[in-house]
Amino acid sequence: MEGEEYDCSAEEDIEMATFIARKYCLKLEIVDLHREYWDSVMTYTLDRVKRGLTPNPDVMCNKLIKFGSFEQKVGRFF
Repeated sequence: MEGEEYDCSAEEDIEMATFIARKYCLKLEIVDLHREYWDSVMTYTLDRVKRGLTPNPDVMCNKLIKFGSFEQKVGRFF
């Protein structure tokens, strides 16, 4: 595994989700939150790094995107 490059692209995630949705006859809706992620999580992360701190973008993503922007866009219970 050393030297291998791992890539987790959105396209691959969408392909896999589409496959699973079709397999189980489910509706798949893609919610684009790229802008919200950049404006909140990435801005937070870059600011902290510039100040010499060690940010935790995963925590901020959960707080600001998963339980913030996503709920605002889609609703708590689809």
